[in-house]
Amino acid sequence: DMVLDLAGVLDFAFGPGPVCLVGNSFGALVAVEFARRFPKRTAGLVLIDGHLGNAGFAEGMVRTLSMRGAGAERAIAESFRLLAQGRPASERRRS
Repeated sequence: DMVLDLAGVLDFAFGPGPVCLVGNSFGALVAVEFARRFPKRTAGLVLIDGHLGNAGFAEGMVRTLSMRGAGAERAIAESFRLLAQGRPASERRRS
């Protein structure tokens, strides 16, 4: 659970007080979920180019981020190729 991992890192680095989180791309999804689960620990959010809830996006991103080596490079290249074609996120996920 990435949100609980983030909470642990923040506990270690800053203690239990509120923090301002900056989330970029998939990190925006993690930051929003952290704020939802831990509202008293969230002083603010900065979301940059976030992807916040397309069906299946989080699962697909976790799968891609868990890849290593040539498989990861192929998956990322394919995602960018489809993005450059202007295909919507829902179509890119199915490809």
